[in-house]
Amino acid sequence: MTAEAPRIPAAARADLAGWRVAVVGAGSTGRSAVRFLQAAGARVALTDSRQDPPGLEGLDRNEVLAGGLSLGGLDGDLLAAQDLVVASPGVPPTEAALQRARAAGVPVIGDVELFGRYAGAPVVAITGSNGKSTVTTLVGAMFEAAGRSVRVGGNLGTPALDLLDGAAPDAYVLEVSSFQAEGLDRFRPGVAVLLNLSADHLDRYPDEVAYFDAKLALFRNMGEGDTAVLNADDPEVRERAQAVPAEVRRAWFGAGAPAAGGAGRVERADGPWLALGGPEGPEPVLPEAEWPLVGIPNRQNALAALAAGRAAGLEPEALADAMRGFRGLPHRMELVATVGGVRYVNDSKGTNVGAVASALEGLPGRWVWIAGGINKGGDFTVLRPLLAERCREAVLIGEAAGEIAAAIDGATPVHQAGDLHAAVCRAAAVAEAGDTVVLSPGCTSFDQYPGFAARGEDFRRAVTALEENHAFR
Repeated sequence: MTAEAPRIPAAARADLAGWRVAVVGAGSTGRSAVRFLQAAGARVALTDSRQDPPGLEGLDRNEVLAGGLSLGGLDGDLLAAQDLVVASPGVPPTEAALQRARAAGVPVIGDVELFGRYAGAPVVAITGSNGKSTVTTLVGAMFEAAGRSVRVGGNLGTPALDLLDGAAPDAYVLEVSSFQAEGLDRFRPGVAVLLNLSADHLDRYPDEVAYFDAKLALFRNMGEGDTAVLNADDPEVRERAQAVPAEVRRAWFGAGAPAAGGAGRVERADGPWLALGGPEGPEPVLPEAEWPLVGIPNRQNALAALAAGRAAGLEPEALADAMRGFRGLPHRMELVATVGGVRYVNDSKGTNVGAVASALEGLPGRWVWIAGGINKGGDFTVLRPLLAERCREAVLIGEAAGEIAAAIDGATPVHQAGDLHAAVCRAAAVAEAGDTVVLSPGCTSFDQYPGFAARGEDFRRAVTALEENHAFR
């Protein structure tokens, strides 16, 4: 049965009815684009490199076929014959079929760009190498705590175009990946957040500079009245803030005292508080002890969300209420269990070296680190000083195990395990009471799992089995 057509903005129907539009990629983002374009009255074509991509049963195949359906390879001739091409973020802009369309004068955009043209409410957009999903979810919770209607999605959860179904809310909060930012043309968020910058996706970008530049594309069209929320503690962010248009207001966040309009920390008699920077000095919002998530990266996430919420016009009371009730997201520094005095933390979402460094630095005491999978070009040698200081052992799995072992050789003991369950058992044997065993892979999971969530669930199962065995000792 075909799903009910989305109720999209009238402006989209006025603009796109009768257009020939091709969607590249039949994943969840591509399928959302097809649904949106069909509802707008466009003549939709779809092409995918896979011969039998999953999920097509959820589309109106007759409408797709009206514009053309080409599987088993991207059809450059099909794309060149369109009025518009909407490329899924997983398809690199260097793909020959997309280049063929551009050469024919066909605009090639992404789903966030198309979303932005018809979003009838202010947009808070969040990017960065690590922490995007946590901050996106927390900012959404802040709008809800303030009694505002909000829709949250993008690279996190609901595809951006699906958020346009029905009457516009008070605000949209979007997680935007570097891949999505590549497809931007005129997109202009009212508030944009840059959490941090560390090397990632070097299997797609020629170097980290190209990756950083893709992130900064989110800020390109911002202007007077807009706010860029920026990490004062990240050297790369500070250096690249000059790429943000000069007329855009800067709201800096970081561990120091908050600057006006930004967020930071202040010391009070009862301990440190998370605070906003007001016109007359710091405005304490929440005792740090009442922020439920642990670790330095999560504190940075809280400060970024505070600054973004204030920039969006939300009251401090609502910001504090949302933060008190926030419990974090699965697979992101998630405490699974404590077994025999050892904490087991699931950070399966940590798929790049920067995320690993943040995770390990934020943990107390000593730890056993479980890592591995498919390396995206990350340089694990940068972790050597940190590993030498506090890592009892690195337990490595997956395709990149040998590569990581060579990169960290001599910094810490290394053990290569056959799979994640064996890795957890090895970690349990090495760890001592008071330690933490942390799965923070620094790699994608696709050599052994369909995604980071499946890997995180398997880690939970392994820890649960360990817990059950410990109970019977």
